[in-house]
Amino acid sequence: MTTDSVSAAMIPSRPAWRSLLWTVPFTVLWTWLNYSLPVLPESGLPALAVRLILLHALSLRQLMRR
Repeated sequence: MTTDSVSAAMIPSRPAWRSLLWTVPFTVLWTWLNYSLPVLPESGLPALAVRLILLHALSLRQLMRR
């Protein structure tokens, strides 16, 4: 693939770091919850959260392929 074949629609209009900026508050909140509620990691909630995030990511990936 040459640069001539890349369309302008594929290039994001804003920097990638701005689209990932929302993850910082959620990471801080998740870390605070794990330290303030020590029973939380033992409850299975972290494993459930990871599964839900992966499920949504895989679903979005499939939708973007179409």
